Amino acid sequence: KFIPVINRALGRSPSNGAVQHGPDTQNPHTVMADNIPCVFFTPKRVGKFGGVVMARSVEEMSTICKLVKEKGFHFFGNDKWTGEMSPIALRRPSFNTAQKIVGLRLQQSALSPLV
Repeated sequence: KFIPVINRALGRSPSNGAVQHGPDTQNPHTVMADNIPCVFFTPKRVGKFGGVVMARSVEEMSTICKLVKEKGFHFFGNDKWTGEMSPIALRRPSFNTAQKIVGLRLQQSALSPLV
């Protein structure tokens, strides 16, 4: 219901809409290449990006997603994207840090002699 409203506001016809579908994050048949180029709308500057940002490659999309997460914004990725996009870019930095700490602790406990 919201997509036609956006397209009308942008002066686009129903057959030539600027916005054509909802988020691809829940699409079970997603293909990363179909998402490029993609546009992000941010309420404030994120790194060197601000306002409306276009990612023209998977690398640019990965960079933008990572910056968005670092600034505390929510961004839901699709699990199928991890084959082409760094999982680090799709997860919050605190999760990545916790994962490293847990991994190190598990390694340390595996190396420690049993008492």
